[in-house]
Amino acid sequence: MKVITFAAQKGGAGKSTLAKSIGTFLSENYRVLIIDLDPQGTLLDWYEQREEKNPIVTSAETKDLKEALKALSKSETYDFVIIDTQGRDYAGTSEAIKRSDVVFIPIRDSVGDTRANIKTAITAQNQKKPFAWIPNQLRNTRSIRSNELDRSLKTIGTVSPVRIAMRYDFPDAQGNGQGVTEYSPKDKSADEIKKLTKWILTFIEKIDND
Repeated sequence: MKVITFAAQKGGAGKSTLAKSIGTFLSENYRVLIIDLDPQGTLLDWYEQREEKNPIVTSAETKDLKEALKALSKSETYDFVIIDTQGRDYAGTSEAIKRSDVVFIPIRDSVGDTRANIKTAITAQNQKKPFAWIPNQLRNTRSIRSNELDRSLKTIGTVSPVRIAMRYDFPDAQGNGQGVTEYSPKDKSADEIKKLTKWILTFIEKIDND
């Protein structure tokens, strides 16, 4: 069982969107559980709207996370557990990172996001957890601004070569209780999520082999 955490200490980076989008695509071939640590319950609300009940979504409190993950690991029920954290610097984010095998940090192409989310990267480094940046919600995935973001992040850690653009497919899928690969499987948003998920699997495999 691999534990993946999406963390960003700046709100609005798109953690929940990536968690459900990637979790949905992974669940086509793997057993996936998503744990919603955010008290707002964004992913639980989404799950309640779904007709398809894979991936499974549940909630947990920070104090219970360690034992919950230990029990899940022993049961061998899931291949992947994805943790969605709250959008600020709080104890739950640090605890989720501590209990993870790998951490992914969604980041938008703004100075404010970069400054705030460096703290997330430092937390992962301090806990000796592999992490990677995911450029997300970009207005233009090929712009000079996006390229500059890529270059600056590479001085801190690994950056996903797959960039995710800001498109209406994502909120529309949310409103429909779907992942974007279900809602618009042939469109660009779905293609980006499929490519990102495949890259994530490769990244995890590389970690295991190092």
